[in-house]
Amino acid sequence: MRRVIVVDGTFLKSKYKGVLLVATDLDGDSNLYQIAFGVVDSENDRSWEWFFRQLLVVIADGQGVPFVSDRNLSVSKALAKVYPHSSHGICKHHLLSNVAFHFKTKGLVGLIAKASKEYMVSEFERRFNDICNISPLVAKYLMEAGVEKWARCRFSGFRYDIRTTNPTELLNSVLRAPREFSVIPLLDSIREMLTQWFYDRRRVISKHNSPLTIEIEKKIYRRIEKDKSFRVHPVKNLQED
Repeated sequence: MRRVIVVDGTFLKSKYKGVLLVATDLDGDSNLYQIAFGVVDSENDRSWEWFFRQLLVVIADGQGVPFVSDRNLSVSKALAKVYPHSSHGICKHHLLSNVAFHFKTKGLVGLIAKASKEYMVSEFERRFNDICNISPLVAKYLMEAGVEKWARCRFSGFRYDIRTTNPTELLNSVLRAPREFSVIPLLDSIREMLTQWFYDRRRVISKHNSPLTIEIEKKIYRRIEKDKSFRVHPVKNLQED
């Protein structure tokens, strides 16, 4: 799996209520890879700390283990305690949604999105200066959120382009019906679902002989086909001695 862990919580709909906490990743074929899940009473400091301590048993702390979440303060506090050496990034979509909701300045959301994708610090600073000139309030908000948590070039680790909590939200969507069950049937449904996923994936990959995954092979093939239409021109005339 890719070494980026996306964490989030979703409300349960049974009469017992509660929250399902999940830690999700993506495998080499961009499939959801469920790492851990747990049921707690609510999203608070104690529940998230408990969840991360259980996760710590199988995934050790280190600089090569970045996390991505929304701007939940309990998640930040728990990660600081349990995974002090890991990097913590926030979801780009949540950040942009908050900017669009609290600040009504037109064009800023797109500019922030472009700034967050920049690989070079100089290009990021140029776009961020534009943001500061348009709205100092938005710039202050982005700095308070932690530039190193949402800007690609400022992040102290590798996120492998996983910059949102979409993996956990997709999982929550798949579990829409089981979330109405009581705890034991809910966990049984998750176990059955994951078992079926891994069985199907193993059956498909057993017929695949390439060293790269199926999805990556498709991407490379599409790019090769696209490259065939390119026209190549020399930069200058080369003369032999």
